[in-house]
Amino acid sequence: MEKNMTRRDFIKLGSSIAGILLVPSIVSGVQAMEYFSTMPKFPENPDGLIYYTAHIEKNGWTDWCKDGEVCGTPDNKRAIGAMAIKFRGGIASYEAYLQGLSWTDWYGNGDVCGFINGGQPWGAFKIRVPKISVFYRAHFYGSGWTQWYKDGKTCGYTGKDSKILNAIEITCTKP
Repeated sequence: MEKNMTRRDFIKLGSSIAGILLVPSIVSGVQAMEYFSTMPKFPENPDGLIYYTAHIEKNGWTDWCKDGEVCGTPDNKRAIGAMAIKFRGGIASYEAYLQGLSWTDWYGNGDVCGFINGGQPWGAFKIRVPKISVFYRAHFYGSGWTQWYKDGKTCGYTGKDSKILNAIEITCTKP
């Protein structure tokens, strides 16, 4: 008999995909597996250092972006709710501040961090990569791009700020 998961259940799915599933109703493990199966396949011959994909409200997962590419929708109001980051040659660690809630745990190695299916969008995030500097910035709808942050510094807004984080850029070379 299949166990149903309720709101805020943590699920671990194969291939290093983990995430918090937050939906208004009860979903089955099979439905959750189908949802994560829409995550894009990681490139077969990666030539970049850092890769990232975001789950965009009402759009689903973006393709994997690499080394400073824009990931998200800076031209519209669709929020980032979850993200996965991979670093070639090591592990990138990342956490997100979920608007109006709190910080998530640290995630790494391509694990999904954040809420999906109508959960709380990201308000801020931090990224760390051992033995190398990582630079990142965020785009907020109506406010534009933030400055560049690096090595675990908070990028974005925490607390009750309602700005919509809708795109990010990550690079390991100084912008």
